[in-house]
Amino acid sequence: MDGETAVPSHNNHPSFFFKDTLADYWALLDEFGAANALWVTEFGWGSFDGFWDEAGNSALPPAGAEFMTYVSAWQQAEYITRAFEIGQASERMGPMVLWNLNFGPLLGSAFSESGYSLLNRTGEPRPAYRTLQYAVKE
Repeated sequence: MDGETAVPSHNNHPSFFFKDTLADYWALLDEFGAANALWVTEFGWGSFDGFWDEAGNSALPPAGAEFMTYVSAWQQAEYITRAFEIGQASERMGPMVLWNLNFGPLLGSAFSESGYSLLNRTGEPRPAYRTLQYAVKE
């Protein structure tokens, strides 16, 4: 992958390419003869779509997290669901830990961590929550 994306931030950092990152880690496991399953922890995609500040205005991500404006709440749900599908399809995948459930209501819109939350600022489920709720589990 050449690292080019449609958004102007984080386009050269491999941690933002989920499938490529998995392949890199599996290659390392193979290189060192480790037969262990890969545990994916703290993964997710940030989106401030549908976040509101305390005054009821549409919230923008904090400085440094502007890239979250390029991911809609529905894209976030799609990316997360697809990541779990990739994990379920691999015999080499161990547990996957999605980050995070409730930073939205705990921290509010002033913190970038809230963009990864499955709950919005008022604690209501975002599309990713609903998508996972009804996803086929294996």
